[in-house]
Amino acid sequence: MSTERSGAVGRRGARLPSELASLLAKYDRPGPRYTSYPTAPAWHDISAEDMRKALRSYVVEDEAGRAAALSLYVHIPFCQERCLYCGCNVVIAPRDKVSDPYMQALRREMQMIRTELGKRRRVTQLHLGGGTPTYLQPAQLEDLMRWMHEDFEFEPDAEISIEVDPVVTTDEHLRTLRQVGFNRISMGVQDLDPHVQETVHRVQPKELTERFYRLCRDLGFDSVNMDLIYGLPHQSVESFARTVDQVIAWRPDRIAVFNYAHVPWIKPHQERMPAEALPEPREKVAIFLDTTRRFTDGGYEAIGIDHFAKIDDALAVARREDEQSHVVARRPVAAPFQHRELQAGDESGGAAACPSCWRGAAARSRSGKLVRSYSLKAAAGTLGIRLQWVTPSGVRPNRSHQRR
Repeated sequence: MSTERSGAVGRRGARLPSELASLLAKYDRPGPRYTSYPTAPAWHDISAEDMRKALRSYVVEDEAGRAAALSLYVHIPFCQERCLYCGCNVVIAPRDKVSDPYMQALRREMQMIRTELGKRRRVTQLHLGGGTPTYLQPAQLEDLMRWMHEDFEFEPDAEISIEVDPVVTTDEHLRTLRQVGFNRISMGVQDLDPHVQETVHRVQPKELTERFYRLCRDLGFDSVNMDLIYGLPHQSVESFARTVDQVIAWRPDRIAVFNYAHVPWIKPHQERMPAEALPEPREKVAIFLDTTRRFTDGGYEAIGIDHFAKIDDALAVARREDEQSHVVARRPVAAPFQHRELQAGDESGGAAACPSCWRGAAARSRSGKLVRSYSLKAAAGTLGIRLQWVTPSGVRPNRSHQRR
């Protein structure tokens, strides 16, 4: 497709090739995120008994030496404030009223899973998502990791990762995370433009972000990653390019560039966003194309739809080595995807849309949307309060497909 051909011009002057403009006009419709495969409508809930069967099936495979190590996901749904672009399942509440009861429920769920698994099973990956995982105090994070090691056997090279908000994550948080074994960290940046930040209720000065990034490097995290969002109010190709160029200068290991989904009929808080300031579809596509060009020119390799990794990063290397015969799949934080995944906690829709494995049936535990319901049911000994199940028989995900 030639980029020299005249095409449609967006509200802020973004020019697209004619063929691309025609495709955009045809397919610019609401739909499930393609970065999640299978997409959300392919999932459905199963019972607690089905969850037990899935866990027991894993035990049989593991005892026979046929199962890969587990990947674990824990959702911490709490935030001190709500960002207006957020599409996750979050709870805005004071820390002292909710975190302790939630931790108790989480511990109970972990114990129930351990009982079904029969012994400490091998773990190759752990990810803490949210919400804001560092909403928890450093001492609570220490408790969580102690419980993890009591219930699971972490492999020596296990990847232990977390997503954080630099605004609320303290130096003590970061030091504690390193001390308890976290080796990968993904920090939310979204956009460095002050006007955009104020509009979406996520003020994060560039100086704060840079200091946070440098401290992560100094503390020795193996991989420091950044998340960006395009399609926010007041963004343009030119304004977002300034953010991208600064991120390239910082040299994080991986970058996620997510497309903002404006769905106020689902997330009412997004109604506070000035819809008239949102970039039009043509402008969003132009931002995406320009961003892709800048990252690839800057020494990053595009992975799937919206992730980028340094060319010497393990993810980029794996993609090049396996592109002829294998599938490289990742989590939203651009972590390699493993065979089985268990999930605990009150989990967000954005972080939950992916299958646990591609061989045979995949089961993922998924608690209910309400923290109170989750806590009550966990206390009552209910396992797998809400689950998702998919059997992708004969289905192989396209290499460009990935998770959020």
